[in-house]
Amino acid sequence: MLALLAVLMGTALRFTGLGDKIYWHDEVYTALRVSGYTSADYAGNAFANRIYSAEDLLNFQHPAAASGMRESLRGLMSRPEHGPLYYLLTRVGFMFTDDARLATRSVAAVLSLLLFPAVMWLWRELFNERLGAWIILGLVALSPFQLVYAQEARQYSLWAVMTVAVCAALLRARRRDDLPAWALYALLITIGLYTHLMLAVVVLVHGLWLLWESRAQLKPFAVAVLVAALLFSPWLWLFHSGLREVGHVTAWMQVEISFARLSNAWGLHLVRQFVDTATMKVPQPWLYGVLVLLFYGLYRTARSAPMASKRLLFIMLVITLGVVVAPDLINGGRRSQEARYLFPALLMLMFMVAYGLADALNTERSLQRNLAFSVWLGLLGLGLWSGLNFIQAETWWNKSMSSHNREVARLIDAGKQPLVICPVGDINPGEVLSVAHEVDPRTRFMLVQFDYQPDVPQIKGDIFLINPTAEIRQYVEKFGVVTEVHPQGRLWRFTPAS
Repeated sequence: MLALLAVLMGTALRFTGLGDKIYWHDEVYTALRVSGYTSADYAGNAFANRIYSAEDLLNFQHPAAASGMRESLRGLMSRPEHGPLYYLLTRVGFMFTDDARLATRSVAAVLSLLLFPAVMWLWRELFNERLGAWIILGLVALSPFQLVYAQEARQYSLWAVMTVAVCAALLRARRRDDLPAWALYALLITIGLYTHLMLAVVVLVHGLWLLWESRAQLKPFAVAVLVAALLFSPWLWLFHSGLREVGHVTAWMQVEISFARLSNAWGLHLVRQFVDTATMKVPQPWLYGVLVLLFYGLYRTARSAPMASKRLLFIMLVITLGVVVAPDLINGGRRSQEARYLFPALLMLMFMVAYGLADALNTERSLQRNLAFSVWLGLLGLGLWSGLNFIQAETWWNKSMSSHNREVARLIDAGKQPLVICPVGDINPGEVLSVAHEVDPRTRFMLVQFDYQPDVPQIKGDIFLINPTAEIRQYVEKFGVVTEVHPQGRLWRFTPAS
């Protein structure tokens, strides 16, 4: 009963305030490509040294009347490092509204609900036990981490579903060892790859696990993977053809940061599975409690879980964690600073915690049972409290570079006949669209090329600059003073010389 109540509350949280939070940089590009525009279409046509209203810019954030699925697919093919499935599904959202936030986030929220039956399915295949299935269901339903990505207009909620479902399908195929079971496994691999390319790492783990656990079934496994690879080959070819561009847009992953920042991020990833607050920067003291919980789950799983099941969980954890963390430690980089790339590993940890609690609840010692039940209730309570904080906030940690854009919008809207000058650049096209979602629809934007010199004295109203280049700032300063008014939001304000 408590688990079902947790599901109802988790579902309600997922659909509360979908349009309220900042529509951040990455989400803006979701709407852009689903609407049928490539980055070149937008940056090449909009940054034409001319003035737009915010309303004009937002035309790039929903499909045109004559735009169909073909146009959406064209936009998605321009960035093949992202699987197209979630993005094509968001066209369904646009059938009901032109509001990009609601259209794209509602699809992510609906897809996130599939995680509930998926975790129960995997639990049954792993342990064939009912009590733990309800425990993991409650934890996932109210997990703050899962809630955050259930309301993000990206593919991550579906990726979580497919990671769990593909693992369950493998165990089912191994158990039944018949054509329908292996066909289902191949189908789910295909869907998973079209959701997120990193599902290939999960398939690699499955192969290693079967090599250790059941070599006789390597042949049907290989056939299933080959079928999935053939079905995925059109997008794989597209990805391979665009490797140079993919390398350019993912170069930020290789920017080296200090180990202290990395390790702090890892702690936050762990804590946010169970509790999250808007002001949480350093995870202590929550981290200590979560680490105790995790070590207990790891210990109970290693000691008591069925051999095949715990091998799969531990191999999944080590490899899916290693492929993200190891490059940062060896070559430098910041991949593991982003929690979204650690979805499979974090889900495996959640399963181990649930197993530890279920194992304790199944003992004959009343003190141990009562303590485990109290911990589970406490985790559900912390998850609900975190979720209530989340749905009332304007922004959250996952909004990254765009976190301050609502504050930026308020500063702009406070101006008289504001005009915002924004040069083209790596992040500016996305950031100016994010800000356009927040300001008054009549706010004007001048989108310019790097070498353009606007006729500043002829511009009526207050002038702002978003992330200006040094050259543009120096040019504008010929006519007055340029002052930084929001460092985190990269907003500057021009005051004419008197």
